[in-house]
Amino acid sequence: MKRALILLISIIVTGQLFSQELTVDDVISKYLKAIGQDNLMKVKTIKTTGKANQGGIEFKITSYEKRPDCDRAEMEIQGVKIILVRDKDTGWMINPVTGSADPQDLPAEAIKSIIDESSEDPVINWDNPFYTWKEIGVKPELSGKEGIGGIPVYNIKFTYKDGHSVNFFIDADKFILLSQKSTKTTQGQTYESETKYSDYRNVSGVLYPSKIESFVNGQLSNSAVSETVEFDLVFNDSLFIKPAKN
Repeated sequence: MKRALILLISIIVTGQLFSQELTVDDVISKYLKAIGQDNLMKVKTIKTTGKANQGGIEFKITSYEKRPDCDRAEMEIQGVKIILVRDKDTGWMINPVTGSADPQDLPAEAIKSIIDESSEDPVINWDNPFYTWKEIGVKPELSGKEGIGGIPVYNIKFTYKDGHSVNFFIDADKFILLSQKSTKTTQGQTYESETKYSDYRNVSGVLYPSKIESFVNGQLSNSAVSETVEFDLVFNDSLFIKPAKN
């Protein structure tokens, strides 16, 4: 009896009792709770303003999102205003850099790319893959614990229907997303893609990273900093309707 008691005390002291490791479902659940996904699902519209930097060129960007799947981005680059819009499975753009100020239909490949990117983007997204993984047929796998910059993280691998995969790295203490990595192929070129998330802020019970950095083969490709995020503003549907040509 005494020996059994000593063994029990030893287990408690060394932290082996009730120290069951989290499952992939546990980590996903804690992540969704930490970022306030339930609060986000009540939101109807999102407007975000900020600045982006690509290739050393800084520009302003304003985005409008309306449920279920309308998106509009307005960018002002060196005095030129570019508009990119998706409405469900169609889209259009106005880009004077192409030599025309008239609205142009987005090609099907571009629409597919936007939809695919959205399905992998967990940031202020109604289609957050951590929320929709079952319905979109993702296979999640907890690859284990590791460290990023001295911070313990859970490495969760999402394998999609087409076979490609994305690794998400979630802070093991705060349960917020720190980065994601994947291998991508564009126009026959294969490269390593990484996105880092930082400077989290709370907006009406929803956590979002105000700074996002994208890397290609380890080199910084572009970055974006959100300055304001507003929920449930009234958007006119004309924002997403392709205007007539001039």
